[in-house]
Amino acid sequence: MARLSSIEVKQLLVTNLPPSDQHGEIVEAVGEGSIRMRLPFNPAYMGADIWQHTGTCVFSGPMTLGFAETAMFACIHGSPRASSRRRDHQPHRHVSAPRASR
Repeated sequence: MARLSSIEVKQLLVTNLPPSDQHGEIVEAVGEGSIRMRLPFNPAYMGADIWQHTGTCVFSGPMTLGFAETAMFACIHGSPRASSRRRDHQPHRHVSAPRASR
């Protein structure tokens, strides 16, 4: 079974992820058991280095983890084995409702 092309994986992300999870990611290559993606630089993705007090800017932790999650979504849903599953389903979101105060 053929794997998806870079363009098809990008379309998969655009179609299935909400706009809040899309940050211009670029799918550079899809290989046998691998994918290479890039998150273009944007100053809005930067934050202060508060841990080492260097005064420099670093990529925001939540932005980096969100990009990693998007890349894993692309790996799982763009693999040849995923072809037996529907490609247009929405990803599962696990959101806990706030507990009522007592």
